[in-house]
Amino acid sequence: MIHHRSILLSIFIHFAFTLSGQIKGDYQWPFGHVNKPPEYPNAILDFNGGMVSIIPEYLRMDIAWDRGSICDDRGRLLYYSNGCFIADSTRHQMKNGGEINPGRVHNSQCKGGGYFGTQSEIFLPAPGRPWLYYMLHRNFYIAKVAPWYFIEALRYTLIDARGNNGLGEVIAKNVPILEDTTLTGERMTAVRHANLRDWWIVHAHDKSTKISVFLLDTSGITETKGYDGTVDGNDGGGWISFSPDGRRLASYTPDGDIELFDFDRSTGYLSNHLHIEVKWDTFIFGSIAFSPNSRYLYLNTILDIYQYDLQAEDIGASRIHIGHWDGWRDELRSPVAFLYMERGPDCRIYIAPASSSRYMSVVQHIRKVTSHICK
Repeated sequence: MIHHRSILLSIFIHFAFTLSGQIKGDYQWPFGHVNKPPEYPNAILDFNGGMVSIIPEYLRMDIAWDRGSICDDRGRLLYYSNGCFIADSTRHQMKNGGEINPGRVHNSQCKGGGYFGTQSEIFLPAPGRPWLYYMLHRNFYIAKVAPWYFIEALRYTLIDARGNNGLGEVIAKNVPILEDTTLTGERMTAVRHANLRDWWIVHAHDKSTKISVFLLDTSGITETKGYDGTVDGNDGGGWISFSPDGRRLASYTPDGDIELFDFDRSTGYLSNHLHIEVKWDTFIFGSIAFSPNSRYLYLNTILDIYQYDLQAEDIGASRIHIGHWDGWRDELRSPVAFLYMERGPDCRIYIAPASSSRYMSVVQHIRKVTSHICK
C-alpha cells in the first residue's frame, strides 16, 4: 500500500545507505534546503519514537542531492554532510570540516544544493577505535568530452570525536582510497562484517558489472577481491543495496537491469551472480530496496513500484506490480512521483519524490514482516 506523506519541507534528496549493524546509527535523516521560505525549513526524519516524526530544524546546510549522516548510540544526529562540508551536532561546520571534494566541481556545486551524485557519502565508526569516524566520499572532475563529469577517486575523511571539546574535528581529509575513473557516480554502500566489528564497503563501476570491495578494519581501508564483471554498456545511475541480513547484494541501473549476488560477510566474496532483465522501453530513473526480512526486492521507476520474490525458482518471473503514481500533485503543483527508495528503521520503505515537493511516498505494509525484525 502506497501513501503520500507530508514531511514539511521542500526536498530533492537521495538516501545514501542503510547502516546495517550500527545501533540507531540511521535513526535521524537530515533533509532540505536552507534557502526555502520559513514554512519549508530543513528537517529531520526521526525514528526514535517508534513511529516516524518530523522535526523542522535549521541545519545550516543545503541537502539537495545527496547526504551522508550518522547518529550516536542514542539515535541523535551526530555528523552529516552534503559532500561540500561536514557539520557537527551543533549544526555548524565541524572544525577543519570544510573543503570536502575540492576542485572546480566543488566550486560550482557547493554554492547551493551540495555536491551531486547519489549514494555518495557514508559515515562509519572506526573498528576498535570508537572515537574515530570515517566518511567515505568521491569527487568528480570536469572533462572536455561527454559525459563531461568523471569520478576522479574514492576518498575518505577521518574525524576524531574527541576534538574541539567533544564536537569532533577532521584530522585527515580527502585521502584517496582508489583512483579510478571507471567508478560510477552512484552505487556505494556498506555492511557490517560477520565479526560485528569491521565493515565491508562496495562500489560499482560505470559501463560494467564490476564491483570493487573494500575492508575497513583496525588497520584502515584495504581493497579486497571484488567482482570482475563484464562490459554491459550501462551509463551509470541506479542504486545498490545490501539485504538486511547481509547475505545478498543487489545493484540496479536503469539501462543495465538488476544484478543480484550472494555475499559472504566473513570473506567479502561475491558469488552466484544472477542477471535479472528488466526490459524498460526507455531510460528510467529508479532504485531498489530489500524487505525487512530480506526475502523481497522492490524496484521503482518514476511511475511504478514492483516486487520480486527472491525465494522463487525464477526470480525474474516472480515480479508483480504493487504501486502506480496516481498523478497526485502537491499544493504547489509539484508531482509526487517516485525517485529513490530507502528502508527505514521502522521497516517501511520511504520514497523521495521526483520533484522538489514537500511530500514523499511510503510503502506501508511489507509482506512477511515479523515483530522481531523491527523494534
